[in-house]
Amino acid sequence: MKTNIPSAVLENYKKIMHKVSHMQNGDVSRLLQKMGLSYRLNYGVSIPHLRQIGSEYIPDNELAFLLWKRDIREAKIISSMLFEVEKLTDGQVLEIASQLNNQELIEQFSKNMLSHVPNLAIFLDIWLSKSLEASTLAFYTASWAIKQNHIQKDTIVNWVIKKIQALAETDNPKLNQAILFAMQTVFQTSDPYQQKMKDLAEKMMHTENNSVRRLGQEFLWLNAI
Repeated sequence: MKTNIPSAVLENYKKIMHKVSHMQNGDVSRLLQKMGLSYRLNYGVSIPHLRQIGSEYIPDNELAFLLWKRDIREAKIISSMLFEVEKLTDGQVLEIASQLNNQELIEQFSKNMLSHVPNLAIFLDIWLSKSLEASTLAFYTASWAIKQNHIQKDTIVNWVIKKIQALAETDNPKLNQAILFAMQTVFQTSDPYQQKMKDLAEKMMHTENNSVRRLGQEFLWLNAI
């Protein structure tokens, strides 16, 4: 480990990993491995326990990057709670996002970190243009930003509405779940958006694309009165 890292940061890193190691769960670790989550180390610690550990530390980019760069599941997830997002460069945000290589990391970083990036709107279209995984990240991040009343909330809501129809035509279960989550999030924002989302779902029900129809159907079923 680099010696030019401040001693206080190294000490906090060691304390975090000590707590993680004492919470390890072999059964969960093996289950996660079977699910295809590949890390050098995976202690099988639950997300609620990781949130508890993360809540005990003040956000600090040096500590967050130290955790992030370790190929350890729990270190990466805790790092998502400790980034000072307002101090990150655009390049750093994009670099971190590009390395979220499984569904768990996509979900945790979209909620804990990326949804708090001040200039988030500029990143959504960038991610949408890259890959299915990045598109999934974009919709989850947009959804959490809306839920957390991001300063660009109105812009992000309009972005979600605009992008749903085209992306829903992609037959990819993980992306479709992210789109459904986004539709639900916008639906819960205010009464005018409820009708707009229902109208969109009805329109989706009458398309020829099976993926789009399924999304529309599931949304209307979830919100049946």
